[in-house]
Amino acid sequence: MEGWWRQQAVALRAHLVELVGAERATEVDRRIVEALALPDEALEPLLRRLLRQYPAIWAWLAKRRDAGPVYRGDEGDSALPSTASYHLVADLPERHPVGRALPVQVAILRDPDGYRSAALPLTVPPEGVTVTLMLSAPTLSVASDLVQHVRVLPGADSPWAYFEVWATVPEQHRLRLRAYVGGTFLAELSVQLTATAGGLSTGHRYSTPIGLATHPDGAVTLEVVQELNSYRFVLTGGGDIVEALGPDRTTGRVELPHVLAELDHAVNGAYGGDAHLVRNHVRNTGAWLWSEVMPAAIRERFWHLLPRMRSFVVATGLDTVPWELMLPSDEHRSGADFLADLVPVVRRAPAQGAVRGLPLGERQYLAQDDAPAGARAEIEAVRRIFGDDPAAPALSSLRELVEVLESRRFGLLHLACHAGSRDGWASIALPDGELAPLLLSHAAATRAFRERAPLVFLNACRSAPSSPENAAIAGWARVFMAAGAGAFVGSMWTVRSDLAAVFADAFYRAFTTSNVTLGQATQRARAEIRGHGYDPTWLSYAVWGEPNATFSGAARAGRQAF
Repeated sequence: MEGWWRQQAVALRAHLVELVGAERATEVDRRIVEALALPDEALEPLLRRLLRQYPAIWAWLAKRRDAGPVYRGDEGDSALPSTASYHLVADLPERHPVGRALPVQVAILRDPDGYRSAALPLTVPPEGVTVTLMLSAPTLSVASDLVQHVRVLPGADSPWAYFEVWATVPEQHRLRLRAYVGGTFLAELSVQLTATAGGLSTGHRYSTPIGLATHPDGAVTLEVVQELNSYRFVLTGGGDIVEALGPDRTTGRVELPHVLAELDHAVNGAYGGDAHLVRNHVRNTGAWLWSEVMPAAIRERFWHLLPRMRSFVVATGLDTVPWELMLPSDEHRSGADFLADLVPVVRRAPAQGAVRGLPLGERQYLAQDDAPAGARAEIEAVRRIFGDDPAAPALSSLRELVEVLESRRFGLLHLACHAGSRDGWASIALPDGELAPLLLSHAAATRAFRERAPLVFLNACRSAPSSPENAAIAGWARVFMAAGAGAFVGSMWTVRSDLAAVFADAFYRAFTTSNVTLGQATQRARAEIRGHGYDPTWLSYAVWGEPNATFSGAARAGRQAF
């Protein structure tokens, strides 16, 4: 029972109002905080005397005691792996006073208060599995570790992990909790907290189902967590975790846009078409990104994991960093290949679900009247891959596109078009208006596309925002993934239309006919266009989704080339 009373006291604070009423809750909470400052041997008798005065609290504690400790050592072991449906669960109040510590309790549970959903069975080996929990609360101060671990044994819940945060101003705050096994994403929980001038609210339980049933070897995830003034990098994979602070947020806002603007200038004629000079610029940009953005401890661990790495997932809202373009280069290390050449790189956006199968049914295509040269030929070629009528007209107006989006009846949306920005907002101009990520806000709020989990391919001159503000507010990938898309593919800078068409053709062919994963199909498509002089188009593509997602459709018809 060592530490049990301390854990229960921390957990109790979120439930005081419902147990003893708002009038008494403040005083009881104050006395609990005073007790928590004591060592364990003094804490238990003091809490017993204090809490026995309140029958509702005593009954609450008895119920948790009778439920038994969720981590039972070897008692939960068995000869065979166990499978059960699990949920990521968090307990915390919906409102909390400014300036007071708020406990956030998180666990992996099999049946949280009778919660029922489409959770997939999580395979737990006899020795159990360690689940890593990560908290992101950029507008709150965090007193606890941002990364914690719980052990799940066969047939048992995990113990509770305890995070502690507090707010300094009365406003609404967003907390995100993510769970991983090794480097594989399991689930994400987004919670809104209202900081008030005073008064506690009743505790609330939030829950979301575990989305992936397996955790393959070789999966590595880089989580970039935004803090108040900096970014924390967490590399998960190979059975352990490395944490390090990255550059402060001011440096990223000032330097990165300038570096990317120079890169765009270089690949679009700054050197008069001199391939050697373009190559030199791109490689040095990649080396700068690796050394200036990636902390030294993360770089060192990356090299250790690389021989067994099968996928590299970047989970962050920091969309403007071209992670794929990084050129891993350190003293006594290679530096010959870019990150996207070394391993399949796939991104994870906030609020993104875990989709393992992409059927790509009911395909829709868009090309503007003034689309880039070859856009219609690109769409015809993609249609042939799926056995669709290559001569069928493509969508070309905002009205047509909005009707498709509102219908939700599409498994693939391929847009071969110009994309840009107006007044700092990403947009696609069409004859009757502009499509902007803002117009997908309702779809994102309702996760409208979740049932079909479509793949969205924005093969455009400019399909990713070029500033941190744009990326945070209205990035195409973030809003489509929040709306329930299964994957998103887009280019980060101006690309040659001929290479864009080849990339799309190679990507779809690999994904639908070669029994490869989303990450592997992307890497094959990069290789297909890498040898075209030293045009870096192969590095411009970013992919959001699950790296091990596979094609689950049946349409594998025509195989005609361009």
